Amino acid sequence: MRLLSGFLADAHLSDLSARIAGRILSMARSFGVQDENGVHLSIRITQGELALMVGGARQSVNKILQQLDEQGIVSNRSGRLTVHSFDELRLRAREERDEVA
Repeated sequence: MRLLSGFLADAHLSDLSARIAGRILSMARSFGVQDENGVHLSIRITQGELALMVGGARQSVNKILQQLDEQGIVSNRSGRLTVHSFDELRLRAREERDEVA
């Protein structure tokens, strides 16, 4: 119940970029597998599914994922997300959340 409350609070109080970063962090903790390139998710997730999870439009999620990829933070290859920088992703989630508060 507490986890659900946190997800609902995030959906209303955080910027979409922060919600995406936070959700990717959460999935990486649960489904992440470390390799030489970073931590990749052992599950595939579509942009549409991620959009539903964070309460955003698929097109907006696509744009943010492209930005994260360009910055070398997260890559998305055929629905397989790989986190290259946990520190930067945590910072992105925290900074965006702090701006709203």
